[in-house]
Amino acid sequence: MHTFPLYFRLLHTVQAGSIRATVNAHGRCLLYQSQDAWWLNGVECGGITASGPHPVVAFQEFKATFRETMDRLAKRSSNNSEFSKQVNMFFGDVNQGAGSEWEACHAAIKADTTFNYTPLEKLPRQKSIVSPSVTVTSMDSPLVVEDEAIEVAA
Repeated sequence: MHTFPLYFRLLHTVQAGSIRATVNAHGRCLLYQSQDAWWLNGVECGGITASGPHPVVAFQEFKATFRETMDRLAKRSSNNSEFSKQVNMFFGDVNQGAGSEWEACHAAIKADTTFNYTPLEKLPRQKSIVSPSVTVTSMDSPLVVEDEAIEVAA
């Protein structure tokens, strides 16, 4: 079984009750195939796991789960400040086991200059270290929009 360390960048606009905000998350996840499914396990956002018959479908499910979670947190929050705290707590829930495995897989890929695996061949390679982060921006504030992405940590 191959396991791949990935970086993700997700953007989600939340509107629930008095909450009007954009969540911009940069994190790490692990991609692996088990039997007939591909799985994505979050490292930051350790509470998110998703699967699908292809890596792209697994990522779509991962994004959907992230968005559903942000929407749930917004519905439970009474204001943007409380929502921001809830998002930071959720994002800060690091899956330590997946984090250790991510680091080991990342080191192995960096050492293997011939790395090529068909399901991931079209994904961009991120050669610099990306620090996990999450930003919640109130829609009352200036909005900085970034594209969503998933990249192989190489």
